[in-house]
Amino acid sequence: MSELLTAAPRRVRTRALAAALPQVPVAGQALPPVSLPRESEGAADRSPVLWTGVPRQGIEAARARAWQGLRSAQVRWAELLLRVAPHLTLLAIVLAAVWVGGIQRPVATLERAPSLTLEHPPISPRVPLFPDQSAVLPPSFLVRPVDPAPVARAQSQPSYELRTYVVQPGDTVWDIGERAGVGMWSVLWTNELEDDETLRPGQVLRIPPVPGTGRTVAAGDTLESIANRFKVDERTIVIANNLRPGVEPLVGAYLFVPGGRLPIPELIPGHATGRIGWPARGWISSYYSGWHPGIDVAASHGVPVYAADGGVVASTGWDRRGYGNRIVIDHRNGYVTTYSHLSRFLVGPGQLVQKGAVIGHNGSTGNSTGPHLHFEVLRNGYYVNPLQFLR
Repeated sequence: MSELLTAAPRRVRTRALAAALPQVPVAGQALPPVSLPRESEGAADRSPVLWTGVPRQGIEAARARAWQGLRSAQVRWAELLLRVAPHLTLLAIVLAAVWVGGIQRPVATLERAPSLTLEHPPISPRVPLFPDQSAVLPPSFLVRPVDPAPVARAQSQPSYELRTYVVQPGDTVWDIGERAGVGMWSVLWTNELEDDETLRPGQVLRIPPVPGTGRTVAAGDTLESIANRFKVDERTIVIANNLRPGVEPLVGAYLFVPGGRLPIPELIPGHATGRIGWPARGWISSYYSGWHPGIDVAASHGVPVYAADGGVVASTGWDRRGYGNRIVIDHRNGYVTTYSHLSRFLVGPGQLVQKGAVIGHNGSTGNSTGPHLHFEVLRNGYYVNPLQFLR
């Protein structure tokens, strides 16, 4: 073809060159079909002028589409970041506050403010000082100290609540008073019992928290008269029974009087009171029966043995019938009491004793399997059950 162009005139060559060049389409006009060179054709027949323009336009269009897609993805990511940015900022602030201040529980000696709850313990507050600075306040900023005065008053106020106790077989008023730490007389007075009354298994007793007495309000009773009777202050009765100051108690109401006392019968040596008391502190190991004319009070070796009532010592010594060391007291009112298996005598025949006097020590002499006191009561010469008289 080059030979034709060289030999032809200039005008002819121009036309031939124009016909040989690819036609550039006008806007809105379709591209004419282009025949690409085949692989079998020689390299000399592949004219770059015939097809280099078409791939260049396709590459630019692909680049434009790729760039437009990239820009669209960037816009979508930017919109997403703008949406979640406030939430991420708030989360970062909370994590920073917890990391710096920590979650603090109130101190044990402090009381929570009313607005605080256990479910939401206080976080150490941060007070802004300047745009980039803040101060962390201690947890005590959110709490207030407890007033120790009411706590001290509550702790110093004794409790006067009465307990109840069900009498068990073998219980004595001595033992109950000893275990409660208030003594025999307080148990008797609190339950308004006489000292010669017998306790029965199943009987319910009031047990006072402190030594004192009790009183069921009768017609005509006033706080003043009750206080004078038991020699205590009226305020003590009011506090112990949760009464309103200046208001008299109702008839039939029971009042506990802390520190109250009743007159104890005067004990005169040799004179019987007519009320037989417990001869020792312990528990009943054997009861009265036809073949056992008394009761056995089990107690430790050497504990005191007391005169059950006032009288005169009739005899002391060894009894060969199995009683061992034995004391017999005549109360000179038709009653006689005996005390057996003693380890030591503290009185002698003819000696006058008063009720409750120590007459010997507990032991295990005679026919005995262990330390105990065998106690008997005779009325007009006949054995009777001692539990008829003992409290």
